[in-house]
Amino acid sequence: MSHRRRALLVALLFLLFAGCGRQHQLSDLPHLMQQSLLDVETYQISFSLQQGGKPLAGVTQWYRAPGLLRTDVSVADQLHCRFFQSSGRLQVHNLALDQWGVVTWSPESRLFTQPLLQSFWQTADQATWTVGQNEGCWVGEFEWDGYPAWLTLNKSDLHPLQLEIQLPGAQVLLLTFESVVINPPLDDAFFQP
Repeated sequence: MSHRRRALLVALLFLLFAGCGRQHQLSDLPHLMQQSLLDVETYQISFSLQQGGKPLAGVTQWYRAPGLLRTDVSVADQLHCRFFQSSGRLQVHNLALDQWGVVTWSPESRLFTQPLLQSFWQTADQATWTVGQNEGCWVGEFEWDGYPAWLTLNKSDLHPLQLEIQLPGAQVLLLTFESVVINPPLDDAFFQP
C-alpha cells in the first residue's frame, strides 16, 4: 500500500471514530435532559449541604418512579431525620427525638421533599446555560423559589456536580454532589416508613 493511500485510510478512520465519539453540544441540552427524565426509573444521589461556608448536613435521596421518595439527612455524621413520600403523602421521622410528623409542602422543604434529579433536569428550559470554567461541565443560571441559583452539570452524563443558591443577606447555600447512581434496584419496602 502506498504512503498516500495509507495516509488517506488513517484520515478516514480518524473521521469515522471522531464521529462515533460525538460530544454533547450545549444546544442539545434541553433534548438530552428530557431524554434523561424518560430513562430514569430509580436513582440515588448523595450531597453535602453548606451555608455560608459552614457544613450543615449530608443528604442521600432515593427515588423510584412514579412517586416514591426517601431522603435521609445526617448532621455531624449522625442520621438526624428521614423523609418518606408515597401516594402523595409526605412524612418525616425525626430520629433524634423519635417523633413522626406530616410535612407540608413549602419552598424551604424542597431540598428534601421532591425528587431533586428530576427537578434539575426540568430546569433546562428555564435556565440560561453556558460552558463552565471546566470544559467538562455546563452551568445553568435560573431561579430557585425566587432566589438566583447556578446548577453545574457534568457534560458527559448530565449528573449534577453542584448547586449554588444565593439567599438574602449574601448567604450562599451550596450543594456539592458526591455520587449519583441511576437505576439502582429499589423495592417498595425501602420507601415505607
